[in-house]
Amino acid sequence: MHLSDADYDGGVFEIREKGQKRTLFRQEAQPAGTLTLFRIGPRLHHRVTPLIRGGPRRVFGGWLSL
Repeated sequence: MHLSDADYDGGVFEIREKGQKRTLFRQEAQPAGTLTLFRIGPRLHHRVTPLIRGGPRRVFGGWLSL
């Protein structure tokens, strides 16, 4: 869940398949209160790029097991 109310550049959330260069999902800064759900698994890597300007970037992360 995105909690930042400060403007920032960078901090892009990305998902790729392990060993691949192609990005499957890319999400720029979102408004506070936006929730992002994504699948995790041994074949998927996720990352957040460094902030370039502004911030801080605040998020709350958690895991849900179904």
